[in-house]
Amino acid sequence: MTVEQAKWELKGLRCERETAEIRRRIESLGQPHRNVLYYRYVLDMSWKQIAEKMEYSTDHLRGYMKKRALEKYAEAK
Repeated sequence: MTVEQAKWELKGLRCERETAEIRRRIESLGQPHRNVLYYRYVLDMSWKQIAEKMEYSTDHLRGYMKKRALEKYAEAK
């Protein structure tokens, strides 16, 4: 799976709510990648809310952290 495919699969989660396989893949990730994806796509938190909760800048979270979390998700089995 590519990062782009992972992003669209996770965006679909917000519409359908949760599917067991997607949630399992998110939960298989290490921290902080798990929290980034869980907060955004399962709990539907804004990037600002996530940044405050995780004590990151919004720019760092939406840039580097989001990219790395999506890469990890795409690699997850």
